[in-house]
Amino acid sequence: MEVKLIHDEEGFQSLKKGWKELQSMGGVKNITVTWEWMSTWWDVFKQGRELAVLIAEQEGKLIGIAPLIKRKVKNFWFIPYERLELLASGEEERDDICSDYLDFISRPGFEKDFLEAILRFLCHSRSIRWEELLLPKLDAESSTIPLLFDVISRFDLKIEKFDQELCPYAILPSSPEAFLAKLGKNTRRNIRRSLGRMNKAGKPVYQLADTEKDVEKAKAILIKLHQLRWTSKGKPGVFSSEKFRAFHERMISLAYKNGWLRLGTLFLDDKPLACEYNLRFNDKIMAYQAGFDATADRKTSIGLVGMVFAINHAISEGAAEYDFLTGVSDYKANLAKDRHKIATVRIAKPSGRETIYRGIREGLKVLKKCVRFSKSVKLRGATGNQ
Repeated sequence: MEVKLIHDEEGFQSLKKGWKELQSMGGVKNITVTWEWMSTWWDVFKQGRELAVLIAEQEGKLIGIAPLIKRKVKNFWFIPYERLELLASGEEERDDICSDYLDFISRPGFEKDFLEAILRFLCHSRSIRWEELLLPKLDAESSTIPLLFDVISRFDLKIEKFDQELCPYAILPSSPEAFLAKLGKNTRRNIRRSLGRMNKAGKPVYQLADTEKDVEKAKAILIKLHQLRWTSKGKPGVFSSEKFRAFHERMISLAYKNGWLRLGTLFLDDKPLACEYNLRFNDKIMAYQAGFDATADRKTSIGLVGMVFAINHAISEGAAEYDFLTGVSDYKANLAKDRHKIATVRIAKPSGRETIYRGIREGLKVLKKCVRFSKSVKLRGATGNQ
């Protein structure tokens, strides 16, 4: 298997056809790994980064793609590293796209051979300099993780895995009534009470944007409602980031053209109360972003009702899963009881700086344990439970 390095724009653009072929074979499991998502991300976030995409070919066939980029970083603010990391990751916090479920792309049946070829290239090729490979936002259930741990023993590399975040999700039943029945008593009561208040005030209608004109209108509503809600709390809101907004201006259009977009608005008569920006890929709905009018009726859980309408629509189109993505908040916990895990895998070359890095990290772990122990001792003393 031959591995090649793609580091120029022309070479990257030439991958589009092969990328989509691997997707059609099942090599792309999530929308965040599609050509549309990753190439759009690169267009917006390329400054300060270099392309370092690795492709593997065998007998003239594209076997897999490792969509990597390269940049210089400082771990612990002072240890310099040349880092390889997955495309669609590593943004500043204010610009973070939150591309959950990133991964490598490979032809089904060739996953292990592909990963071994990539690691061999990274260890022996002089065409690319690097000191650490960071693979964040991986689906913890991805076969990439155990396969990497399996083949890494053949190379002089260090590997570690961190479980970072949880993604609440709901397995969707066959009807909205069955979904409602799965929820807790208080959540059901809140939904029914809020719907009752809405029905008394007017006629609630959930409208999915199904034309380009409707998409533009719904997008404007989404941004307006989201920003008004957060700025009223003294916070900027995600669409205040120029890069975040630029990415989604393009991605919403591409998602619509590919049939992935589920941009729905909840109207009360003609007034927009909530907007749900969801994406469908395969049989899963990703609840990406939302906005709602928090000032319309404080006794009505408008945001919750908007999500319920979106979930009901997902059920009506036969989706199997509704994924709320990373972060476990109250509303997510009330609507989704199951959890996916998001993990990070870090691979590094042995070196003096790596020894320093690991020493500092282990020291910080010990320090955190000491702080937790100290707090627990003080708490027991304060309550008299010694």
